[in-house]
Amino acid sequence: MYIKLAKRNVRRQIGNYLIYFITVAMTVALMFAVNNIIYCEQFEALLIALKDLSTFMGMLTVLVTLIIVFVMGYATSFMLRLRKREFGMYLTLGMTRRDILGIFITETMIMCGVALVVGIFLGLFIYQGLMQLVIRILGVHMVLAAYSVKGLILTVILVAVIFILASVTSAVYLKKVSVHQLLNGDRVVEKTVRHPMLWLIVSVLSLITLAASVAIFAGEIHRILTQMEETQTSNLLISFMAAVIALIIFHIALSRSAMYMFLKSRKFCSRGTNTFCLRQLSGKLGANSAMAGILAFLLAMAIIGADFAFVQHVANQGDLEKRYPFDAIGWLDMIDTERSHRLTIPEAENVIGKYVDIENKIEYSIYDGPDNALYEQTIWSGDYYTGLKDTFMKESDMNRLLTAMGEEPIQLDGGYMLVANVSQLSEIDFSGVDLDVHGKTYTYKGSMTVPYFIEYYLYAVVPDAAVEGLVLNAECVAYDFAQDDYDFQGLLKELSYNEDDSSYMRSDYRLRAYGVAEMDGSSAIMIIGSLYLAIVFVFMSMAILALKILSGFAEDRQKYAILNRLGAGKNTLNRTLFLQIFVFFMMPFVIPLLLSIPAGMVCSDIIRQNGLADFTGEMIFDSVLVVGIIVGIYLIYFTATYLIAKRSVLRK
Repeated sequence: MYIKLAKRNVRRQIGNYLIYFITVAMTVALMFAVNNIIYCEQFEALLIALKDLSTFMGMLTVLVTLIIVFVMGYATSFMLRLRKREFGMYLTLGMTRRDILGIFITETMIMCGVALVVGIFLGLFIYQGLMQLVIRILGVHMVLAAYSVKGLILTVILVAVIFILASVTSAVYLKKVSVHQLLNGDRVVEKTVRHPMLWLIVSVLSLITLAASVAIFAGEIHRILTQMEETQTSNLLISFMAAVIALIIFHIALSRSAMYMFLKSRKFCSRGTNTFCLRQLSGKLGANSAMAGILAFLLAMAIIGADFAFVQHVANQGDLEKRYPFDAIGWLDMIDTERSHRLTIPEAENVIGKYVDIENKIEYSIYDGPDNALYEQTIWSGDYYTGLKDTFMKESDMNRLLTAMGEEPIQLDGGYMLVANVSQLSEIDFSGVDLDVHGKTYTYKGSMTVPYFIEYYLYAVVPDAAVEGLVLNAECVAYDFAQDDYDFQGLLKELSYNEDDSSYMRSDYRLRAYGVAEMDGSSAIMIIGSLYLAIVFVFMSMAILALKILSGFAEDRQKYAILNRLGAGKNTLNRTLFLQIFVFFMMPFVIPLLLSIPAGMVCSDIIRQNGLADFTGEMIFDSVLVVGIIVGIYLIYFTATYLIAKRSVLRK
């Protein structure tokens, strides 16, 4: 009997269940897609950080599951409250609370079962879309990614856990609620907000604080990127926390004041149904002001977090060309020559030959300068850095490296040129710094930007004669390989050795292929994880907003019926309902959406200050893409909520 009654109720309540169904189905689709990425066997040979990906995404899945459990518990409670009069009648007719709970759980089980099937079907396509994003990041060729049985099983288990915990919430509610509350729960007394003018002042002050905090945060980021100072995170943390608190307080204060201020305007209230719409909004926003602030915070974090994940990817792409100008670079420093397991250049070439053919080889050397005249201009100066010396590279070595890369050679004309591997050093003026070597003075001829041939903060390129008699600092070698496809993981393993008989593996050789795979792997983890969390945050936020709107159906239906009797036509009622739902949805959405602008500016500044100005366009495109996805989710929920409300509130 329960099953027949539950099926009939599901068909009858399909409009009210639509938001619940959309949320469960889309959540299942995302969980299915991410779980398949975690267990994708095709990545084992491609993604160095696969184990890190599985661990990170597993932890993220647990976090997301807890969030979903909370929201689904709220959603089931909402469905119970929406039908409390119906369940109250069941109790008065002789049904037990256990009977009602059985009927409701059967209904939600039917809905969850259908949503699970639909979600997995949608997840098939979302998974392929995410895989294409990962494939694009990794730069590999894969037409269609295989699905995982483990991913499917994990999705079903997680959905079952969510369903069980949500059912527990329903059982607790039905156990505590009385018959009187069920039958008369629609009679809600609207509380009047006290001191709306004070709340308006608080909202203005909090908005000013938010703008100032964002400006300070952006300025602090710029200062760290451009000035050679010790990094202080306290200002960043304080400005960030101030922005978060101001964002939440602003929405609480605005929800409690804005509509009351509009109600004081006679000219505005005299137009159409403005007074009716404002009174509707004042009650709903006032009662849900704290929720609006929290949802605004979650939406802002979703947008900003996704933006910064794409920044990391763009920065990695630009950093590859700097860090790996050749297929491999070896750097054997002469300071610590007692490492018994380190490979000499000839020994390393024998190992390399087993994996790939060497097409081109360039050897170059680094020398210690007589003093630290260059470092004295930076923060690496003073008593603590007295042992630090400048390092030199010969002009002929630099020109051979540049020629191999297709660049024009340099002409020093008896001076020196500075190479700074740290972008902040470009702010320092070295024009007055002369290098005195063996009684001869070399003047500053400018700075140059080259890849990381050596990984010192800075060094000078000097005429070949200047290094005669100086101490050799490091022997270096750069290789171009004949093949691009080789076992770079196996090669790096053979080029590595244990340092000081510990478990730490060290290698004096950097492989471009390994670096690309490692950076792209970390980018894939960050982007997929941030998008997953951001989209779930948006889904949950929109679901809560929609359920809050729909929870007042019975009361709204009566008020709109009275408005209709007073002469409001069908179009007027539709427009009023649309405006009411639109404002309620937009209240916690506008500021997070606007915050994407300064977030994009900060991200672009990070890209530019790291010498990656050419990638700024890609960063802007990624930011717009994130906002577009979130706006798309918003439109889905807003449209569904409006259509359900229109059908339920304005039906004849």
